[in-house]
Amino acid sequence: MNQIFSFYLLLFPTLLFAQKVETKFVIGRGKFIFDKESYLIQKKKAFEAIKSQRKSDSINSLNNGTSSTFISCGIADYPKFDSITGKFKHKLIENVKISPKTKFGENIFCLVLDKKGKILKFYSEKTADKKVFRQVKNMVLSKEYDKWQPADFYGVKVGYIFKFKLIIAKNFENYSLKNEWARSNDSNYNEFKNT
Repeated sequence: MNQIFSFYLLLFPTLLFAQKVETKFVIGRGKFIFDKESYLIQKKKAFEAIKSQRKSDSINSLNNGTSSTFISCGIADYPKFDSITGKFKHKLIENVKISPKTKFGENIFCLVLDKKGKILKFYSEKTADKKVFRQVKNMVLSKEYDKWQPADFYGVKVGYIFKFKLIIAKNFENYSLKNEWARSNDSNYNEFKNT
């Protein structure tokens, strides 16, 4: 009886504190990338929107019982992998091989997509484990992963820096697991204003 009790006494802390290594995928704050052509198209659309807003304001200022409302239906749409970015996340997590020698931590990767959705470049902003970086790079740059739909900035196709994190850990309390998509001001749009 003492041997069984001793066995459970030794086993209990091991079971209690043993945690499984997991991989979490988090979307980082990316950036919309304009080229000269997409900048000029967006500038023209913005000018047309301002013109429509002014017409609406002018009608409203007449005070003759009529009113007008200007509604813009444009949105900033992020690039999608194979119609839904969740597929990209699941494919990566399924295919990244974690070994007992894998270093825990946050890996921050960037995938640069052009305005047609083609991959231009892949790089790392932070690497906890170089083997994980090589695995992800080989996967992302393969034909199987070349299924991106481009970003759409209020009706204009633009490039995008898709930033994502792969966090490998047993405990995630020291990591932000909140997805952070780019905002419309996260772009290089203003770089073209003086040209």
